[in-house]
Amino acid sequence: MSHSGFKDLLKSGGFQAFLWTQFLGAFNDNVYQTIVALGALQVKGGVYVPLIPAVFNLPFFLFSGYSGHCRTWSASAAS
Repeated sequence: MSHSGFKDLLKSGGFQAFLWTQFLGAFNDNVYQTIVALGALQVKGGVYVPLIPAVFNLPFFLFSGYSGHCRTWSASAAS
């Protein structure tokens, strides 16, 4: 197996689509989180601003294990 480097991988259309999807998803999340933070600044002098990252990250912590379990279950059911 030859290692041609990252240039060929970056030129691959499928990999470029993957990178753009990841970038735009992260950008969308950050823009939405910033808009919510700016709105929270107006509530009681910004008392709730430190809670915003926790609120946005909480679903990932709560449901990541369950989604891994579902993935394992669906893969075993398909075979």
